[in-house]
Amino acid sequence: MKKKFTDLVDFVGGKPVLFEGTKPYVSTGALKSTTISREDIELVEFINRPSRADLEVKKDDILFAKMAFTDKRILIDNDTSNYIYSTGFFAVRAKPNIITTECLYYLLNSKTFKDQKDANSTGATQKAITNSGLKKIYLRIPNYNNQKEIAEILSNIEKIISFKERQLKEYDQLIKSRFVEMFGDPIKNDKRWKTDKLNTVCPVNKYKGQVESNEGKVWLLNLDMIESNTGKIIKYVFENESDIANSTIKFNDNCVLYSKLRPYLNKVVVPLKSGYATSEIISMQTEKISKYFLFNLLRMKSFVDFANGTAYGAKMPRASVDRIKNFDLILPPIDLQNKFEKFVLHVDKLKFEVQKSLDESQTLFDSLMQEYFG
Repeated sequence: MKKKFTDLVDFVGGKPVLFEGTKPYVSTGALKSTTISREDIELVEFINRPSRADLEVKKDDILFAKMAFTDKRILIDNDTSNYIYSTGFFAVRAKPNIITTECLYYLLNSKTFKDQKDANSTGATQKAITNSGLKKIYLRIPNYNNQKEIAEILSNIEKIISFKERQLKEYDQLIKSRFVEMFGDPIKNDKRWKTDKLNTVCPVNKYKGQVESNEGKVWLLNLDMIESNTGKIIKYVFENESDIANSTIKFNDNCVLYSKLRPYLNKVVVPLKSGYATSEIISMQTEKISKYFLFNLLRMKSFVDFANGTAYGAKMPRASVDRIKNFDLILPPIDLQNKFEKFVLHVDKLKFEVQKSLDESQTLFDSLMQEYFG
């Protein structure tokens, strides 16, 4: 049955009551989807707290961000009920005998709710939903007697998804640990490897060969398509080769691609085919070095910190191509690099299976969300 969103919830929360000492403050930026980033929590005093730090809530309240095109929501528990929250959140509570707390939490994640929230958001610079906008949202909810079971099913699938995501992160950490074990810190060079300039070992922007084309369309890569934490390409865009700008660079599967913009100097890619990249990206040929060794070296924290330190410019700091070419690169023996590459490829196979299972679990979750709330 369909109901107006405002008939499903009570609007709750209030101004903070005077307190001594400090309390954790959660801004909208500190909530990453459904998880509070502990690094982004700010301890605030009652008197000196930011003007937006003006919302207190209770256990079983649900917060969701007012901003359009965001999925930020949290179910308040005993611990988080002691925090102060931004007025950029709405605080709601499920109405008894209409919708359960857990079912409401998942409803806020449904495509139907998010699409209507975005469509009814207003504002010139940063669109956001208002009370008036929420009154325009109508949603289909399951029969009340089935809601507990539905929430349990969705919760169990989410736990599986979370477990697989942790597995992938642990595999990534395993590769980093193996790199440090074999090669040490690439900036400190504590294992005393010989070094050379990056451009000497991995010529920059030198690929001039053919680019794979399908009916005149070629792959064009930009920074938005690269996931920072993993170096994974998250989407592909194909353009007419005749429309490619002169500022783009060519690459093939023997290259490693690297961002020259801060704070994206940890965006590194091992491409599996040829294409073009926009001017924020450089390509490095790897005929003289293991591309998986180079890929992981460039993503090591010490190297990222070093590269960020070389960037300059006020609005959009970047490391110039000339500076990047002159980065000192450690050069362990190639047989050791190849041994590391073999290890990486083995772990990548394991990651592929986990990712496949994760994708299947996510597809199931999305399908059930559409069935229950679509």
